[in-house]
Amino acid sequence: MDEVRKAIFDNLSQIQTFPFEEKKGNLTYLSWANAWGLVKKAEPDAAFTVVTFDANGIRTEGGLPYQRTDIGFMVWTRVTIANVTQECYLPVMDHRNKAKQVPDILDINNTLMRCLVKNLALFGLGLHIYAGEDMPFGMPTHASEVDPETGEIKEAVKAPVASSQSKAGGNGTSSTFAAAIARVGKLQAAEMPNAKRMAPMLFQGAELERYQEALAAREKELASPAAATAATSAAPSGLPI
Repeated sequence: MDEVRKAIFDNLSQIQTFPFEEKKGNLTYLSWANAWGLVKKAEPDAAFTVVTFDANGIRTEGGLPYQRTDIGFMVWTRVTIANVTQECYLPVMDHRNKAKQVPDILDINNTLMRCLVKNLALFGLGLHIYAGEDMPFGMPTHASEVDPETGEIKEAVKAPVASSQSKAGGNGTSSTFAAAIARVGKLQAAEMPNAKRMAPMLFQGAELERYQEALAAREKELASPAAATAATSAAPSGLPI
């Protein structure tokens, strides 16, 4: 099963999502329709379900598409690819990425689809967005296009190859890793927990150690009084966690 997980991750993490990413302020988004279309083209057997709950927040089949808690509402999705299943959750938020104490059905629906995109990132698709990176792992040899009028995904087209194993500056560091290190300096305090959690999924060995050192240094920098003052007016650079 570990080999299957690795094969899925290697496949999806190499898909070029840049043509489909959107900017809203300082945040980067990948729409659920594009994310799901890219996954289905690469892994046709992929399927997802919404985890449901009763009025007390306990899981139950055929229940409510959200979980009520003492501190807010959560939604959960479950994605299965090649018999590998992973779940993901996300707080119900409004258009300003603020948790809603009394969400409406539109808030729940929108958050469910955002949760699906995050769920797919656990399998590798667009994971760099959540880590604040500038490029996906091992740039692909092809990409898909979306018809601007219909929104349908067209056939794959050729795209430039730029392997993540290519050297940056001749020092043996991959271009992907160099970009990730550069982005660490732009992370805000709210993004640090997610970046630290994602680190072992993104890097291994010496690169993981160096990345964690960079995160620790950034965390120390953010703890300084000057950084705290500047952070009050700065927006996160990646997707909300």
